[in-house]
Amino acid sequence: MASRSERLGRAALEHYSTVPLFNTKAVVRQTGVPAPTLRAWERRYGILSPHRGENDYRLYSERDIAIVRWLREEVESGLTISQAIALLRTLIPSYAAVQGQSALQETDDTIQPEQSKLLPPNAPDALASQHPPAPGNGHLLASLEHELFTAFTRLNEPAAQHLLGQAFARFPLEQVITRLIEPVLRHIGERWEAGHLSITIEHFSTAILRAQLETLYRAERVPASGPVVLVGCAPGEYHELGSLVLALFLRRHYPNLRVLYLGQNINPLDLVEVVQTLRPAVVCLSAALAERQASLVDLARRLLTLPAMQRPMLVCGGQGLDPEALPKEPSTLYLKQNALDAIPSIAQICLNGQQGAGPTTRH
Repeated sequence: MASRSERLGRAALEHYSTVPLFNTKAVVRQTGVPAPTLRAWERRYGILSPHRGENDYRLYSERDIAIVRWLREEVESGLTISQAIALLRTLIPSYAAVQGQSALQETDDTIQPEQSKLLPPNAPDALASQHPPAPGNGHLLASLEHELFTAFTRLNEPAAQHLLGQAFARFPLEQVITRLIEPVLRHIGERWEAGHLSITIEHFSTAILRAQLETLYRAERVPASGPVVLVGCAPGEYHELGSLVLALFLRRHYPNLRVLYLGQNINPLDLVEVVQTLRPAVVCLSAALAERQASLVDLARRLLTLPAMQRPMLVCGGQGLDPEALPKEPSTLYLKQNALDAIPSIAQICLNGQQGAGPTTRH
């Protein structure tokens, strides 16, 4: 079954026409949403801006119909209409509601495109403070964390998916990832290492969360041109969610960057070939386990043998990596920051060269 953002992501919406052709009766017939409900959604939430025909009838586009149908399905799944619309704006933050075409208002939870072109040197701190939990939300997030952890330990996929949907409906995507998904993953990992949870539960929960994150990542638009950023895991590293989150945040906040996620266990020879072909500005690699440090350092040295014009900035991170082990070269940077705090530093490298990379605090 298709996920939310697969059914209504940026790329999915772009396949629907914005030409106003359908009257209210046709929309009701195709979506199953009664006309009074449709008008109430328009009036209260501003989700649609139907065109007025010569006879003053409302005319809707295929894109309008896709949005209304998606909202109906979410309400039928258990969300309130306000929660469904909040989730819609989280999944597709860059669409604005304009006359004659249905789109979504970009919320304050997302950096505006003009801001993303160049952030000031203190941008990491500014971005990190952009998503503080609202008063009273900390308790709700803690409750969701407990319930999601419980659903995973019971292998209850429907409950886990429902809780994730509730979280994305109530909170900005960044808060859901940094204050719900990441803490649950840490808790599961700690319990597994202590022998209190089976590897089956760890794999089950990771698979669900990875699918959710990849769907969000794929829903973001990829520009045809712009500085290239490659993101992936060190050779032999299979713990990839941290890298995937980094790629998602980069795509979401910096739409002018061509962010390409390469996944787990990158092959060193293949990566060197890709670097020579694509000439990326930055390559981001992570090592979650200390056993992967040697392979990451070896890969860093391979990249240093490339001619200067082909050599990207290598940004490394992860709990398994000792920064002192990395080559002491200007083109190799260790970022200790979490993914949300690290992305302005990476973008700054792409947009301003290697200067202004920002502080190196724990990744």
